Amino acid sequence: MKSCFGRWLASTDWSFLETLSNCTEKVAAFQSLLNFAIEIFFPLRKIKQHPTDRPWITPELKSLIQQRQQAMSKDPPVYKKLRNKVNRLNNSLRSSFFANKVKNCDNVASWWKSIKQLGGLPKKLPVSSVFVSGKEFHSTELATKMNESFLCITNFQPSLNSQLENVETDPAVVNGIISKYHISPEDVFTKLSNLKRTKASGPDNLPSWVLNEFAMELSSPVAEIFNASIQERVVPVSWKVADVIPIRKTDKVKEIENDLRPLSVTPILSKTLEHFVAEWIMSQIRHLVDRKQFGSLAGLSTTHALLSFFVICMELPTNLTNACVCCFWILVKPSTRLITIFLSRRWRKWPSIPFLSHG
Repeated sequence: MKSCFGRWLASTDWSFLETLSNCTEKVAAFQSLLNFAIEIFFPLRKIKQHPTDRPWITPELKSLIQQRQQAMSKDPPVYKKLRNKVNRLNNSLRSSFFANKVKNCDNVASWWKSIKQLGGLPKKLPVSSVFVSGKEFHSTELATKMNESFLCITNFQPSLNSQLENVETDPAVVNGIISKYHISPEDVFTKLSNLKRTKASGPDNLPSWVLNEFAMELSSPVAEIFNASIQERVVPVSWKVADVIPIRKTDKVKEIENDLRPLSVTPILSKTLEHFVAEWIMSQIRHLVDRKQFGSLAGLSTTHALLSFFVICMELPTNLTNACVCCFWILVKPSTRLITIFLSRRWRKWPSIPFLSHG
């Protein structure tokens, strides 16, 4: 079916997107047409899975197990044959799972996750009830309380448009600058080709593996949408919508504010466009960033920060009259708010791309 879907993409004339008036309409038309084709070529299938199933168990193995159980009392010779077949397939699948997921795994978190799956450790159940101010909430009421709690984190922040009012310049100048920022289909192809195939899709329901595997066919229409968004200085509303998932920070959730954190899953295409904008911004402000800034920068990590800290300590005089005082800043909500306000003020002084002043 992948080859049929690829031929359909190659034969589709995406030039109709250029006739639409704005990027919002282009995104809606692109997503609806692509989702319609995905439903036809790759229809959803229902697979029954028990919570205690091992991760290597496949539908084929389950079917053999069912046949074995049915033949147990009716046909002993067939039962023995199926029993041996089930055992061989189960051992083969388990060995393959260990070789592919555990043996050569470089990521510590993924390694431990696979080990727990092999050991049959139970998965953490989703949060079903939480006490708020002495009252227990379930289902819809609990979801509402979570939304209110997560929303409070950003309620204090002023509107971005109000902060960037002074950045506005003459429209003719702005349009001239924006015209320099053009995204080619080749650039989009490179970004889509580097997508993780297992990346979760957002509310637009466009699978990442489709965008990755058919990057060549989709690069032109996606580039048309990206350029329209840049030229109009508008982010489509559908790209601002996210699936927010509450993630527990402790085994036992007692308070929403302290024991849960939000995980937002946004559309993949919106994050792809963000990468382009981030690269443009960094090209203008990278020389203003402190050399000792290690967070949120490509190629740098907390390991570099730790090494830099030890270098500073080692360069201090060794006599006993000097002392090294370390101050660790824990980013809790109040300090996060101060940092956000500081950055919003600092942003006004930095050279920025004019189209950032609109949403």
